[in-house]
Amino acid sequence: MIYFFDIDDGDFIYKGDFRTERNLKNDEWKEVFKDKNFELFYSRNYKWLLEERYDEYVSYKNKLQSLQYKSIQDDMKLIDSVNYTFLFMCEYVDEKSAQQLLEEYNRIRKLNIKYTEKQIKLIQIKKELSKYIYSINAYKFKNDVLLEKRDNFYIVENGYIYFDNLKNKLLTANSTLDIEAFVNDVGLFV
Repeated sequence: MIYFFDIDDGDFIYKGDFRTERNLKNDEWKEVFKDKNFELFYSRNYKWLLEERYDEYVSYKNKLQSLQYKSIQDDMKLIDSVNYTFLFMCEYVDEKSAQQLLEEYNRIRKLNIKYTEKQIKLIQIKKELSKYIYSINAYKFKNDVLLEKRDNFYIVENGYIYFDNLKNKLLTANSTLDIEAFVNDVGLFV
């Protein structure tokens, strides 16, 4: 059994994609999915494509024949999403804080030393810093971004508030990020 939930505005998300002209609110479309008559679904989509967007169809077919994969990938993309990277300013028990590591990273970047030596030091710091970094693939921020962006990260001050299993506001080996609370607080549209 399949359940469908009507949570978000499909027209807003898919921005004019012809497949949103009909949805499961339409009784005929409900029957197509209930009966698993996907051949009918795809033949109607194909027919619509030929009638309404023939030039685009021909262009796509030519790209496919000439193996223009990047262009095809762009054509097939349904939702434009972005990978947002967040640096949670907090600290694990008995370890350096995110703030200390970030300061050390920036200090090393400014050093006038051999390139390879600098890169090795930076990689070591990045490895330690990675436990404070989370990347979230999202559509966009719902409102204006209230987080500071520094060094390609959105800085989450007092980041510990989004974690559980704390010890005196410090993260432990058992701490996990409450991603749902974080996404809601910063207003990410995922």
